[in-house]
Amino acid sequence: MSLTLALAMVVAIVDGDSIKVTDKQQNQYDVRLAYIDAPELSQPYGEMSKEILGSMITNERVTLRCPTQDASGEWVCIVWKEGYDTSRRMINKGGAWVDPTSDAGAAWYRDEQKARKAKKGLWSLPEEQRVLWSWKPTK
Repeated sequence: MSLTLALAMVVAIVDGDSIKVTDKQQNQYDVRLAYIDAPELSQPYGEMSKEILGSMITNERVTLRCPTQDASGEWVCIVWKEGYDTSRRMINKGGAWVDPTSDAGAAWYRDEQKARKAKKGLWSLPEEQRVLWSWKPTK
């Protein structure tokens, strides 16, 4: 099952890679941004990552293409605002990592490398504070 929404309203920023949106009929959807992973709120840079995402899309109309739902029921979506991909913008600003378990293309990794070299966002932290998978629970 997939979902496409044009002109959905972003009503909440949950963290640096999750949002809540409503459609024209006011149905609410939990959305995780595709291709990225951001620090959890309790982790280094978690609050700042949320702020970066919020500065881009809070109370804005966006278009979503959601090919899947994850195990928790969140839609995994590519979210566009005014023609730009919000996930990719998060990578460029250093607000998130490319999710290595996703099927993100090479351009995503190049963008991440540029942010890393420029020490943008989370890349300004000491390495021990930004190693993504050391924070994640093992499955």
